Amino acid sequence: MNKWYFDELYGAVVVGGTLLVTRMLRWFDDTIVDGIVNGAARWTYGASFGFKELWKERNLSGALFLVAGTGGSIWTGWYAGTFLWPHQPSLAAYTLSILGGITVGLLSFFTVWMGTGGFDKYVVDGLVNGVAYMSGFFGLLLRKVQTGKVQTYLVLVVFGAIVFFLLFRSF
Repeated sequence: MNKWYFDELYGAVVVGGTLLVTRMLRWFDDTIVDGIVNGAARWTYGASFGFKELWKERNLSGALFLVAGTGGSIWTGWYAGTFLWPHQPSLAAYTLSILGGITVGLLSFFTVWMGTGGFDKYVVDGLVNGVAYMSGFFGLLLRKVQTGKVQTYLVLVVFGAIVFFLLFRSF
């Protein structure tokens, strides 16, 4: 009737063992392999859009990204400060190297917080817009001088030559 329990033995050893191995392989794939792939994707997203976007999900990957980014920013600032450290000791050189290291560290942390898109949007575009606004401001100031009369331009050239002569006379 049970045919010497070969079917039950086959089901328990072969089928059960195969199912156990496949469950272990599925756990390894879901946890380790997919975790590495999804973690790399989340960190790439964080590098592109910054920590503030990554933290919206409130997961451990965002916290680890912030800790790693903060550590990287501190290291970058320290490295920049030691790179700029003067060989000739003077208070101004030490102050510039320390301020340079702090500036590089803060820019690095800004990139971690806002992402590379934020750095482009706020720093690069901010510098370009600042130059444009300054150019417009000085254009408005100098518009009064642009009379179109040759006499005015000659007076400005002579005045500039006198200023240069007085500045460079002591050298």
